[in-house]
Amino acid sequence: MSESFIWVNDLSYIYSYVTSDMRMLEGHIGYALGRTCEQYESDQKVDFRLSIIRLGDKRVQKNISFHDGPIASIRLIYNLPLQNKNLIK
Repeated sequence: MSESFIWVNDLSYIYSYVTSDMRMLEGHIGYALGRTCEQYESDQKVDFRLSIIRLGDKRVQKNISFHDGPIASIRLIYNLPLQNKNLIK
């Protein structure tokens, strides 16, 4: 069993294009800043932590840290129509 901590800030541009009444294509491109993903064994604990101050942190990180870099994604969104239109008021 392991525990993860993920922290990401990113500068990005999102573009949406409606292809029909039910579908939308969305693209996302940018640059991630300050990426952190740390994994530790679940039995390794920190005595005290306050933001950037860690007291008693003798944990051993299981994974390799990665650095800032580009990010991109494309997704297709489909909206399901409601069967009973009386529900919408």
